[in-house]
Amino acid sequence: PSTPTTSTMSYLTRGLPVMRAAAQRAAPRAPVAVTRRNMGGHAPVEYEGVDKIVRDKLPEDWQVVLAILGGYFMLYPISKIFSGGKKEAPAPAATGGGGNIPSIADDSFEAWSKIPGNMAKWEAEVAKM
Repeated sequence: PSTPTTSTMSYLTRGLPVMRAAAQRAAPRAPVAVTRRNMGGHAPVEYEGVDKIVRDKLPEDWQVVLAILGGYFMLYPISKIFSGGKKEAPAPAATGGGGNIPSIADDSFEAWSKIPGNMAKWEAEVAKM
């Protein structure tokens, strides 16, 4: 018998893992056991007081949720009905007290200040502040 050469051994050693993987894929497998989950049901709850009255009318959780949401959504139209409609717009805020004195940052202030007596109005207005 002849001994395998180095190049032949390298082909064998490289080919073995590939052949082993193919054989494992082709082999029949046992079915995997899956645990059946029933999504966390709970035992019946005994209610007392107001909860008992509500649960007599609305036994399921989703019914209680819809009743609460309906109550919230009904608050809006009821508040609109009893609010008295639209309110009048408030009067605009008074400007600086005098009403006809322009702001010092306004472009027309320089021309306004050259009119006799206007600077006295402005100084009196500043003194009030």
